[in-house]
Amino acid sequence: MDKLVIGLIGEKGAGKQTFNDSLQKILKNNKIQVVKSGEMLLEALNFWDLPNTRANLQNLAIIMDQTYGEGTVSRAVKTKIANSEANIIIFDGIRWQTDIDVVRQFSRNILIYITAKAKLRYQRLKERQEKADEKTLTWEQFLKEERAKTETFIPIISKQADIMLDNNGSIEDLGTQIEKVVKNHSLDI
Repeated sequence: MDKLVIGLIGEKGAGKQTFNDSLQKILKNNKIQVVKSGEMLLEALNFWDLPNTRANLQNLAIIMDQTYGEGTVSRAVKTKIANSEANIIIFDGIRWQTDIDVVRQFSRNILIYITAKAKLRYQRLKERQEKADEKTLTWEQFLKEERAKTETFIPIISKQADIMLDNNGSIEDLGTQIEKVVKNHSLDI
């Protein structure tokens, strides 16, 4: 059977990692791989000994596209997905139309958009401190980052999602929504 590619769209702090963790628990008998374009960019920053900040990640993605053509990072993700031995691959962090095009190239695919209110997402970022600059992130900085080129397409491309998950509630609420998606869309392989 063909591998299933799940494209995950969502603003920062919307709950993409929670989705990944929940899906892996629900579908524990499947081999699932999460592919993040941001991880490839992070590897480059680490290699060059540059700080792991959201601004550096955003700038690197833009520079790659400007230098090597639109969809450079998307093509790298496509290669990683194609070479994966997992039967379910989650492309976490879709930001561009070229990312959606990659997902849609696989015969079994689904696009899921996870969203939450900005204030709640800001609070989550402050709590998780995944990026080096999130500990000291102000509300004003958060709003400025929301206007970055890598973020502004999310509301536009989210309209192409097959499913929308509202993550303004508890983790349990999101888990219930994910269980329904698995059941209603036969995601269990």
